[in-house]
Amino acid sequence: MIAQRSSAQRVIPHHGYQRALDRQVRLAKIQRYQRLSFGNLVYVAFRLIGWFATTLLIAAGLFVVLFFMVANGSLFGFFEQLNLLGGHYVVAPPEARAAFDSKLYFIAGFVFLLTGAFRMSGLLSIFESGDSDDQ
Repeated sequence: MIAQRSSAQRVIPHHGYQRALDRQVRLAKIQRYQRLSFGNLVYVAFRLIGWFATTLLIAAGLFVVLFFMVANGSLFGFFEQLNLLGGHYVVAPPEARAAFDSKLYFIAGFVFLLTGAFRMSGLLSIFESGDSDDQ
């Protein structure tokens, strides 16, 4: 009679086996990207452009939401706040404009990087191996 194992007696593979399997998977992914073609490069370029454009639009949308919140959620107040900001910017001396611009660029860059950090999985998925027409 053949002895059967119970479900509690699972065979646990050796750690060396798992490392070798992980190494094979990594090598397979590397080998896939060693076969670069024009189509693959265009595909990755378009995906990167799309990721950057989407991240930039999300970051810009956060500024719109900020102004909308400052205006207590009213459309009239939103445009009034923009009008006030524009009016103060136009009459400000050049030194104050430069200081405002540098702060705005810093904050916008920070918001873009923060948004990009939250969308990092989308960026990494561009470089994962998948089905391709050249395989």
